[in-house]
Amino acid sequence: MNDKLYSRLYEIRYVLDDNIEEYKALFEEMYDNKDSTTFRKFCSVLLDESPSGNTSDIYAMWKEYVENYFDVTTNVGTYIYELLLNVDAFIPQAEFILQMSIIRILNNKNNIPIFLEIIPTIHSEHHSNYIIIKKLIENIKSEGRSTFWLDTILDGMP
Repeated sequence: MNDKLYSRLYEIRYVLDDNIEEYKALFEEMYDNKDSTTFRKFCSVLLDESPSGNTSDIYAMWKEYVENYFDVTTNVGTYIYELLLNVDAFIPQAEFILQMSIIRILNNKNNIPIFLEIIPTIHSEHHSNYIIIKKLIENIKSEGRSTFWLDTILDGMP
């Protein structure tokens, strides 16, 4: 992982007006290097809303990263576990990032059994996270993205 990149992204996570260009450049570096470890660590720590109104820029960059660069094949079990444990760190306006991450993870059929295996662990240890995750999956389904994996996961969630 690029510790320098991560540290700087974390330092300027509020993305004030004078930081927005640097933030975009750091994200581009993360895209170019396909540095999924930095992304995973960063999104499992905090995602803060920008006080200067650049929130839409932040979300657009995260959306681009999740849709195009997010690795859903390497160490995915560990990442799913970390992501689900830290879901309450996501501010409500950032739920779509978690939702898109779940979609990307579960669009790879090899990840469905991993996800189903981890869900009961999250449920027993972090009930509020389980409820948030179930709500997100139900939202994905209600948006018309009903697929086999959504039905399978919802069937396995009490």
